[in-house]
Amino acid sequence: MRITGCEGRQLTYSEAASRTVSALWYGMGFCIPIYNLVRLWKSYKDCSEGYPLRWEGESTMSLKDEKAWRIGAVVCTYAFLFGVLVLTIMSSGLLKHRGEISVAEFCDNYNRLAKYYDVGTDRYYLDESGKWIEVKNYGEVVIEIGGGVRPEYIFTEQDGVMIGVEFAVEMTKIPGFFFYRIWDHSYL
Repeated sequence: MRITGCEGRQLTYSEAASRTVSALWYGMGFCIPIYNLVRLWKSYKDCSEGYPLRWEGESTMSLKDEKAWRIGAVVCTYAFLFGVLVLTIMSSGLLKHRGEISVAEFCDNYNRLAKYYDVGTDRYYLDESGKWIEVKNYGEVVIEIGGGVRPEYIFTEQDGVMIGVEFAVEMTKIPGFFFYRIWDHSYL
């Protein structure tokens, strides 16, 4: 697309800026909720009835050329950007350490994922040996429902490689709370 003055000359900076601000205000309502829908509807109605739009004023729009490869280039660009977006989202939740890992690497993975998913990392994290360390944030009030039970992990290693992890959590009935019990024995 090419926008020029009515005589075919290039718009001055002030004319282009004025046209842009007018298009944003009268055409899109500066994206102000509800008002932008009203402006889009009024612009659509004016355009469909053949009235000139307010920002067009003393300018003309013309199509530079109609080469078919431009459509393919736009489609490919959007497909590429969509692919980059998907890969970025997928990689953000990946584990840093994979394959045969040590206890320290397991704890690093746990801490990273807990932080990524915002699961209690503001109060506790696992150190390199798998023990819970409390973060001291003075002046902060924390309310824990259910007693804040964190499982003590029992790791099994062989030649520096973690081959298993076990934990058990049990809560008995507390007045006003429901009873639940979690037992998990997971081996890699």
